[in-house]
Amino acid sequence: MNEMVNMGGAKVYTRKEMEKVFSEQKFQQSGLVDDATMVRLGKLKGVKYIITGSVNNVDLKWVSYQSARQGLGKGGSGSFIGDLALAAGAAALETQEGWNIGTELTIRILDVETGEVVLSKKMTGKHIIGKIPYPNYDALIGGIKKAASKSIETARPELSKYFPLKGYITMIKNSPDGKEKAVRISVGEKVGIKPGNELFVYTFEEVEDPMSGKKECDVQKLPVSLIVSSDQLQPNVAWALANVNKPEQLRMVKVGQLIERNPLK
Repeated sequence: MNEMVNMGGAKVYTRKEMEKVFSEQKFQQSGLVDDATMVRLGKLKGVKYIITGSVNNVDLKWVSYQSARQGLGKGGSGSFIGDLALAAGAAALETQEGWNIGTELTIRILDVETGEVVLSKKMTGKHIIGKIPYPNYDALIGGIKKAASKSIETARPELSKYFPLKGYITMIKNSPDGKEKAVRISVGEKVGIKPGNELFVYTFEEVEDPMSGKKECDVQKLPVSLIVSSDQLQPNVAWALANVNKPEQLRMVKVGQLIERNPLK
């Protein structure tokens, strides 16, 4: 939930909010809910996707400095740069010593309309909770949550593909020399736009098949990327600078064209 809300691009309903629909429809709340019931629930609520998942494994192990050092190499390397690399590696290994918590999670996205699982991804994460001899319950649970959070970050690119941020260009300003172009877009911080986000611009064109005469709409992605400015980000709008490979490509950017955020890293 935290990842989805911070990423933007979707209105998120929590499980507690969804359970209200369960109560209204007199469904039984008894433990786990299978995919078929979740899809039925989603249709009642009018949502497009349901995200489910599971914690497959939690691993706790003590990593000593000696065991972590295996494979780093012993003694000098014979060169100044090599010795510096070994010293840096040794310093990094010291931060790995202690109780290491690892998690393996699976996240799935269900398409409510079709009931199809459109994404299923396994993720792993690790967090070091320190060198305390006997970690207490709070330390263990906190470590598991942080390890799980790190693992979920690896799903960010896939999630941002299924929940893209879209808008359109509302205004254009050109620099006096015509070599730079600033673009005002219809989405802002309120829906998840952040400084440095990269957006692509696309437009539509009607294409007619020369053989059948059938017409269809073709989506064309322009060779332009928009980089959101850090000092011109507002709740509902934002300004971005157009980035192109060739100066003449700036003329392709026009008011009314659609924009979409590139998948996140």
